[in-house]
Amino acid sequence: MEASLRKIANSYQDLNIDWVRTGEGEMLLTEPNPGASLLDVGRRTDVWVGTDNRVYWTEALQVGHEEDLQRAQSEGVRLIPEYTEAFRGGNQGEAGELQIIDTYWGIPNLEGEMIIHGNSMSPKYLEGVVSL
Repeated sequence: MEASLRKIANSYQDLNIDWVRTGEGEMLLTEPNPGASLLDVGRRTDVWVGTDNRVYWTEALQVGHEEDLQRAQSEGVRLIPEYTEAFRGGNQGEAGELQIIDTYWGIPNLEGEMIIHGNSMSPKYLEGVVSL
């Protein structure tokens, strides 16, 4: 068992191995929250972000109302549009109706997001998954 725990610890350096052994304490050794400093506008929500072989929790903003959108933009919050239509390798050159924005997300350190539709990328990406 110890050899397995060492493998896990080497692969997931933010993971608290004592938590794995006992279930007590914090799951992660450090839980950064880059979103804590985001403007208080829209709806705050918790999201799990996976990047570079690590997963971390942060706060994010979901902005859907025009007033909140304008305020966030005027305050310099970087917003990521979420389109209602499926991702097709990019929306450049698509008809206007395929570029309807459903909501905006403010998630620190991320460039964009897409909702996976269909099963063409399974099993790695399942339908309905939001890929950041």
